[in-house]
This record gives sequence, structure tokens and C-alpha cells, in this order.
Amino acid sequence: MKGKPIQIHHIDDDHSNSTYENLAVLCFDCHTDTQIRGGFHRKLDSDQVILYRSDWQATVSRKRAQQRATEITEDNKSDLGSLIKRIEELKAQRNYEELIFIFNNLNERELRDKYIELRLQKKRPFEEELYFRSMQGRLDLLSNEELKKHFADYEASEDWQDLARDYFLIGDKINGTKYMCKHVVRAISQGNFFNAAFCVRALALNHPVDSLFEKALIENREKKDLFWELRSLEELGWTDELMSVIKENLETIDKEKESLPFDMFQEYIDKVRSEAQTAGRVVQI
Repeated sequence: MKGKPIQIHHIDDDHSNSTYENLAVLCFDCHTDTQIRGGFHRKLDSDQVILYRSDWQATVSRKRAQQRATEITEDNKSDLGSLIKRIEELKAQRNYEELIFIFNNLNERELRDKYIELRLQKKRPFEEELYFRSMQGRLDLLSNEELKKHFADYEASEDWQDLARDYFLIGDKINGTKYMCKHVVRAISQGNFFNAAFCVRALALNHPVDSLFEKALIENREKKDLFWELRSLEELGWTDELMSVIKENLETIDKEKESLPFDMFQEYIDKVRSEAQTAGRVVQI
């Protein structure tokens, strides 16, 4: 992941065997985990290292294809002929990955999805399939068993950063936030401040705040905690719903205002009472 220092690992532990098939790029943490250690630490075996290598290669390939596609669309957006020529070249090369990003940049979803299906006809690392299905908004096409295993593998290896990334990909901002925070705490404790800062920024870009307040709202309603239900609605900026809840619970608020600081909602309470009085006068007329 971006922001982490990396090392080259020899899968069979033979440093004289530097063939392509025997090399894998690992972050320092994962490279350390390939060594035999005691305590609660574990040793990554060769099969697990190969899986990490496949994930790395897929991620790097995707990032490069995305960058090239952006350059192509930006350079040729005013020259349709050149853009079509480049697309035809990529089709001849069966470079489906780059075509996916080009058509995604052009907002041509039908063509994008066509090349996603062509790309995924061949068995790919599950992380790549997850990424493209997320792009399509078709997470329903993923295998639930593979998805569970994917998350379980990251959990077992304590790879909180990648686990958070993929939770955000499937739209689970609660777990995405949970694991990104765990990673940031660990990165800071290890003195890796660049990676910590990078991940805090990634967390902010996923805008998890409203999801957390919505979760709080659901839980407070289940617990029938009126005060914190109102606070959650206030933080979400859902004023109409806040007013509606106050209107339905004015009697409870009056009873509990001595023990709970409902006066912080006084502006809304007064407005609800005023509207009720106005409505009463209209009915009398």
C-alpha cells in the first residue's frame, strides 16, 4: 500500500535464486512475518507470500492502467479521431484493463462493463474482481464465500490497511473506519508517521462521519434513548426529522428536562410549540 516502505523477498529463502517467479514485493511488516518468530507472531508461508505478490502485481497494474487511461483521455478529448485510434490499438492488444478505465473516464458505462467482463473471464486475484465489481456497482456478482475468505485472510494477517480499503470498496464505512483507525494507531506507535498521515487522509476522503452518526441514530432508537437520538439527528443535519421527533415526544421531554440537558434543543422545542399553537388557531377559525 502507498506510504509503506517495501522490501524484495525470496519466496524459497534462497537469496541466490533471483528469478522473477521467486521474488515478491512485501512491506516491512509482512517481510518480517516471513521470518520464524515466537510469541503471538506467525510465519507467512510461501503460498501466502505468493498471494501477497499477486495482490501487489494486480494493484500496481491497475494503478498504471488507470494513470495511462487518464493521460489518453485528457490528451485526446478534443481529438476524437486520435482517441478512437488509441482505443482500437488497445482492443487489438486485448488490453482490457486500460480500456475499462478509458470508458469509465468517458462515462461510457456499457462499454466499461463489457471490458470488465472480458477482463474477468480469466481468473484474477479476488481483490481485482472486488475492485471492478465495486466500480460497476455489481457486488452481487461476487461469491459470498470468497468475499468472507478474503476478509478473513486480511484479518488473520492483521493487514488492517488493506482490510479497511476493501471494506470501503463494498460501502461498509463502519468497518472501513474501524480497521483504518487500528492501522493508524499501529503506524504511529511504530513511528511510521508518513503512512499514518496518508491513511488518515484516505479515511477522510471516504467521508465516514455521517455513516457513524447514522449508526448511532439506529442504536439510540433501539435503546429508546431520546436525548442521544436527537443529538444524532442534529449532527446529521436532519432538521425536519428532528422537529418531528420532538413533536412526538414533547411530554417526555418536559418530564426529563431536569435530568437531561434537553434545553440545548430549546430553539427547536419552541418552534414546535409555536407551530402547534398556530395550527390550533387555524382549526378554531
